[in-house]
Amino acid sequence: MRFNTLAAEIALAYAATIPLAQIAPLAQAACLALFAAILAPAQGEGTPSPAPASDPMPLSRFFTELFSRATSWLHWPPSEVWNASVAEIVTALEAQAERELRLAGIPSDKGKGPEVYTPERLREIEADGIDPAFDRAALQALKARHQ
Repeated sequence: MRFNTLAAEIALAYAATIPLAQIAPLAQAACLALFAAILAPAQGEGTPSPAPASDPMPLSRFFTELFSRATSWLHWPPSEVWNASVAEIVTALEAQAERELRLAGIPSDKGKGPEVYTPERLREIEADGIDPAFDRAALQALKARHQ
């Protein structure tokens, strides 16, 4: 699908004549839908990582890095990269990383499920008064941001 610049210019010119309060909800909804489509989670990314969050990366740098890795590490031609979704590229990069780890003889942590709670372990948890699935580090980071 080719982007029609004339249509975009007409739409932007029309939008400039409408009060921002009327067009903002529509624009926000369209932007959120676009980001949801572009940044759909890759395979295995349904839950947040337990690792601490790193510094935020500007979206332009993220896409530059993604394009660079897809063309260099995956050896995809630019036309393939431009026609792939972010999720497809990330999934392919994860698969390539898994292959490299296997070739190097490094065991992968993929496929390890959550902790299995035996009756004994559940009694220990109850006695300790803790929930092992609760992310205390994330709670502390959230509290620190709001103080």
